[in-house]
Amino acid sequence: MGLMTIIMIALTAVALLFGMLYGLGRGRNRSILRLILIIGCIAGAIYLRQPVIEFLLDTDMAKELLASLASEVPENFQPVFSIILNLILSIVVYFVLFFVLRIVSWLILFPILKIFVKTEVDKRKGFGAFIGLVQGIVIALAVLVPLNGLVMQVDRLSKVEMVMPSQNQGGSGGEEQTENNEPKPLFVLPENIGLNEYVSSDLANIYNTAGSWYFDMITTVETPDGNLNFVDICDVVISMVDITESTADISEGFQTVKDGKATKEETVTTLREIGANLNDVGLRLNKMKKPAKALLDVLFSSMFENQQVTSFVSDLKLDSLGNVFISLGDFYDDGIVERQDAENIVNGLVDNWSLLELMSIDEAGLLRDMEGSNEDSFVEALQGVETEKANVIRTLFGIGA
Repeated sequence: MGLMTIIMIALTAVALLFGMLYGLGRGRNRSILRLILIIGCIAGAIYLRQPVIEFLLDTDMAKELLASLASEVPENFQPVFSIILNLILSIVVYFVLFFVLRIVSWLILFPILKIFVKTEVDKRKGFGAFIGLVQGIVIALAVLVPLNGLVMQVDRLSKVEMVMPSQNQGGSGGEEQTENNEPKPLFVLPENIGLNEYVSSDLANIYNTAGSWYFDMITTVETPDGNLNFVDICDVVISMVDITESTADISEGFQTVKDGKATKEETVTTLREIGANLNDVGLRLNKMKKPAKALLDVLFSSMFENQQVTSFVSDLKLDSLGNVFISLGDFYDDGIVERQDAENIVNGLVDNWSLLELMSIDEAGLLRDMEGSNEDSFVEALQGVETEKANVIRTLFGIGA
């Protein structure tokens, strides 16, 4: 059993057992009083969280520290830095406030209020144990749901792999040697932590089902384009890796067709696999919140400073681009381009023109000349397409004007 599973089971057991024993000893009325105070602590932590963060960020010490940290961050990444900082503070401040309020309620409020709430006779202590168990559940949800949410998102990020650009080094005789890099995870966690095992467990599923909404609520921060939470930020990171790798896949797909060195079966398989991957990435992008896409646009604009990509991600329709490669795979399989295939290819290229411009698709050369009925299908599909874009597509497929 992994360390994370042991920790979460132990904390859950302690919360439930302590709550039940406390309720058994105090009886019904004082257990209800304690439950009300605990709920008040949770509400206080939620509603005081943002004012406390604003107060902390307004102090001279915080301003100096933030200025020092921000100076190390590229200017284009300042909005992202600000959002991540607020997310971290949101989680930390929530936990600190909850435990501080619990201590205050335990040491000050409860001793005063219990004077007016007497302990019942023994026959009511069984009901008190039940109320105490409810207390334990509430505390477990308040503390362990956020912890569970963080663990699940860290596990998601730990599974993200990215192929770093190959490094070309000059060899003898002016030849270049290319280092082939295998996909590498964004970060590696010690195996004994057992994150994957815990995430797959029934306990994680219970906490996620019961409290994912709560985790989203306490990790939500405001941005100029709308609210984002911790899950949204993880989606942004994963989507950025996906899109970066997708551009490499697109280049590989066109290069495979252009070179003509692969067998027919290899070409068809490559194109269809790229199409399926692009469809998956595109569907995930379509589900992303508008503020998350806006943040991705900021990140990509910082990567392409000299090009107009201010709405890069918002303009992408990678599921449509996936249909381009699937239809190309079908064409290389049977040599026939149906009207629907031609429309898929044309629409997918036009829908993602901003990405294709970055890849200089107009310089890619002929992919494969279309003739006869195949060319007719493309000619029909190109009706109504902007002249400049239509000409590039005609060039790619060797279609006459």
